Amino acid sequence: MKKFLLIIGIAFLIFGLYPFVKYISDFQILSSYGKGFVIGKVLILVLGCSLIYLSIRLKTKESA
Repeated sequence: MKKFLLIIGIAFLIFGLYPFVKYISDFQILSSYGKGFVIGKVLILVLGCSLIYLSIRLKTKESA
């Protein structure tokens, strides 16, 4: 379970990081659709980070 969460979290980070970095510099000139796209990528990044944190937390809990 912990390896699965770690792999999925890393995949979410990779999937969300590239478009986020690509469009964040133009955030002020984006349409409302474009701003929603960037905010969606932020949510994917947060989800990926939380899954990685959860997998690390599970790893330390099970080994203790």
